[in-house]
Amino acid sequence: MLLPLFLLNLGASYLQIGIIYALFNLPVLSELYFSILADKKNKKSLLFIGLIFSSLFFLILFFVKRTVSLFASSFLLSISFAILRPALAGHLTSLMKKEIVGELTAVTRSLWGLSEALGPIIAGLISDFFGLRYTFLLAFFIFLILSFILQRMRFREI
Repeated sequence: MLLPLFLLNLGASYLQIGIIYALFNLPVLSELYFSILADKKNKKSLLFIGLIFSSLFFLILFFVKRTVSLFASSFLLSISFAILRPALAGHLTSLMKKEIVGELTAVTRSLWGLSEALGPIIAGLISDFFGLRYTFLLAFFIFLILSFILQRMRFREI
């Protein structure tokens, strides 16, 4: 939602917006690879890597001033999301009791959907008060804090 608005703000053409948005969504195809990697390696480590890379690329987006720079930074952010999503889903599932995996997965998906609904509202408020690029700065801090919390947490089955 933010990416097209940010692109319009930078003066991108509709074609550039379409290409950058396609580049942003293209790495979703690599989620299969990262899912397999998460199953073979430590899911928590992969989750940490995804959070750190996401925070880094959000910070880069905060400083982007040209459309050309947005091509690479949005693609890299999307790759970090492709790392993050399967690692998070796999890690959460591994912590769940087998008898209630379906129920807890539904709760997790519902909370994810709620965040996708509330996120644009919060981003809109931040953009109205501080400017569009400050939503990227907030995302940088959120993902960075989450990565540190993840490193400190001890997980147990729920």
